[in-house]
Amino acid sequence: MVIGGELDLASGPEFEQALEEIARSPVEQLVIDLRELDFMDSTGLSIIVKVHQRFDDDGREVCLVRGPAQVQRLLDLTGVADRLRVVDSPE
Repeated sequence: MVIGGELDLASGPEFEQALEEIARSPVEQLVIDLRELDFMDSTGLSIIVKVHQRFDDDGREVCLVRGPAQVQRLLDLTGVADRLRVVDSPE
């Protein structure tokens, strides 16, 4: 899943709904590509943490593709980057 633009209070519900549909499917690994994201706030961060927890509870994995500096800084400062697998490319 590639997300772009801004992930914040305004766009969060749409992103969360898309993730909810994916979480209901039998997919074993969800890759969220953050490279096209211009901005992410705590709303986006919270949504990612929730989907990670849901997948983890089911024995599945969420993987993030490293985003731009602002996005990566948020993940690093909050410790989320330590809890989730973060890679440089979706491959």
